[in-house]
Amino acid sequence: MRSLRRFCISALIGVAVLLLGFPPGLAYPQGMRGGTITFALYQEPELLNRYIGTQTSLSEVTIFTVEGLVDYNDKASIFRG
Repeated sequence: MRSLRRFCISALIGVAVLLLGFPPGLAYPQGMRGGTITFALYQEPELLNRYIGTQTSLSEVTIFTVEGLVDYNDKASIFRG
């Protein structure tokens, strides 16, 4: 029983040290607008209409092309990004 308790305490201390060692701001740096993105997919989308397509790869591609076209300002009005 003591060894299980020591293991659990050691595991919790290890997780705490790991979490404190990596501040969240460094994990995902802010991106720049413009440029080129290249990523690999396991399948090619059959079409690029996200409303009638069912492939996972279609949603991965269209999130970069459709989501950046419009945005909301501080008054919740839509404007072009």
